[in-house]
Amino acid sequence: MTETLRMPFFVLALVLLAFAVSFEIGLALAWPALVPPPGGGLLEGLPDISPGFGVPYLAAIDLILVYATLAIALALLWPALAGRVQAAIGILLALIGGLAVLALILAAFAALMLMLTLFLAVPFGTLAYFAAFADFPTGKAAAALALIMAFKLGFAICLILAHQRFLKMKTLMLAIASSLALTWLTAVLHALVPGFLASITDALAALITSVLALVWIVALFIGTLPGLIREIRSLLTARPAS
Repeated sequence: MTETLRMPFFVLALVLLAFAVSFEIGLALAWPALVPPPGGGLLEGLPDISPGFGVPYLAAIDLILVYATLAIALALLWPALAGRVQAAIGILLALIGGLAVLALILAAFAALMLMLTLFLAVPFGTLAYFAAFADFPTGKAAAALALIMAFKLGFAICLILAHQRFLKMKTLMLAIASSLALTWLTAVLHALVPGFLASITDALAALITSVLALVWIVALFIGTLPGLIREIRSLLTARPAS
């Protein structure tokens, strides 16, 4: 497969995926307040470019896709090192990523519960909700999601053009499908409700994304264990050269 891999398309696929993840992470860094309090006090002075929770949270699932793609690249270019490196890095990333995604889940759940509680606490809680969360930037979120979807579709197309055998890699294809589906779902949840409720559905989209990312991390962790066990056994049974 390495001999027939069209490297320019493969490199372009990696670049497009990196653009998508960088854009998502950049939006997260531009919005440091995870749960703004009623009244929007933390909104003052922040750049008005963030589309909320849903778009930045997509980085959680897309970083998993980056890992899966780089693991394939390592297996193609340096097959002798692939098993050992993937086992070690996979376990480390699963532990760190699992804790990080768990924190994201708790933050998204807290935000969702806060907004629902305020919205349903008529009349003063509802007024506080409208003051803090009703002005969700649906237009900017839609533009960001359209750009991210374009990057991801370009990544998928270039990956297939690099080699058609990528279509037979079920884990990679399922990771790509998860990323595209969650991007689409976030856009749908933004557009499904009136604008003043979009903050709630945005937090719901973020919660769904982070939960699925945690499922992926657990699955990858379980899938990495056999390779790690094999490497440990090989090290224990190896005899020093005489």
